[in-house]
Amino acid sequence: MAYDLDPVRAMNQKNTYLEQGWKLGWVMIAGHDPEAPFFRLRKNEKGRYESVPVEEGDVEL
Repeated sequence: MAYDLDPVRAMNQKNTYLEQGWKLGWVMIAGHDPEAPFFRLRKNEKGRYESVPVEEGDVEL
């Protein structure tokens, strides 16, 4: 088992990354989701983040 030694700091860092990724339109990677590992974020009507799968060809390099 693994435990977070500083869970409040970890949550704050996650929120910072999510906000930055949403604002800048980052393509993010979820290694735990083999069906849709690449996604972008959007905010729903409650202001919570949701993932939107990125399909092949949706990203310009």
